[in-house]
Amino acid sequence: MLRKKNPRVGGIIICTCADRSEAERIASRDPFFTQEIADYEIIEFAPTKFAPALEAH
Repeated sequence: MLRKKNPRVGGIIICTCADRSEAERIASRDPFFTQEIADYEIIEFAPTKFAPALEAH
């Protein structure tokens, strides 16, 4: 899932990973990161409410 932030000072990427190190590996290979165009802050969270179609994730 990808969505613009308001104000447009960045964005939010929501992903499902086995652990934090997997998310860090994904972010480190992103072209925006490797070309030093973007920085990433990884924030872990556990959703408590979600659509039934997302329950398996």
